[in-house]
Amino acid sequence: MPPTATAPAVDTDCALFDGITPGEQARILADATLRSYAPQQIVMHQGARAERFFLLASGCARFFVVTEDGKKLPLLWTKPGDIIGGMGVLLHQRSYLLNCETIRPCEIYVWPRETMRKHLSRVPRLLDNGMQIASRYLERLLSAYVSLTCDSAKKRLADVLIGYAQAIGEHGPEGILIDATNEEFAHAAHITKYTTCRLLAEWQKNGAIAKRRGKILLCDLDHFRQPTGKSSR
Repeated sequence: MPPTATAPAVDTDCALFDGITPGEQARILADATLRSYAPQQIVMHQGARAERFFLLASGCARFFVVTEDGKKLPLLWTKPGDIIGGMGVLLHQRSYLLNCETIRPCEIYVWPRETMRKHLSRVPRLLDNGMQIASRYLERLLSAYVSLTCDSAKKRLADVLIGYAQAIGEHGPEGILIDATNEEFAHAAHITKYTTCRLLAEWQKNGAIAKRRGKILLCDLDHFRQPTGKSSR
């Protein structure tokens, strides 16, 4: 993850800098290092001391946790303008709760903990924005928990396919191509691999998806937005 030259501004809608003047943004970014990450690199390690704070400038990454028995559970996607490693600016230093892994080539702003805390003290709006971002992450996790508790396996897998399509899907004339394994879909939807394969086969049979060299082509995204009811897993 070699450093690259710092940039004067973020080119995307960034909740962290909402209401902050371009001059202040440039001052804050000047204290960061802009680093390049290849796909499948770990940006933040679960359980490591939270020494840094990150802002995704370009690319796509995802949070995940690893359970005690070694299972990898995908969580939230990140897009340009999202923050990573909010634990890295708490008053009492903690460890990161999650892992974050790049999915596509990424450029990420990185601040040392004390550097970003200095800006939080100097620009109170940063702290307000950070609280807003944290509340949105909590809302998304709460929604996922409600889905896990109430929605059928079919509905959860449909939501996972929509999420993957929006985050890493490659749009083409035949549909949206997703590069992910059945096992990854199963973990993300919290269902068994057998159930995942059965549901994907059903959708392939009715033409909603197609297989393309180890990838899945979503031929009809609206099909997965239809209500599928609430039932057991």
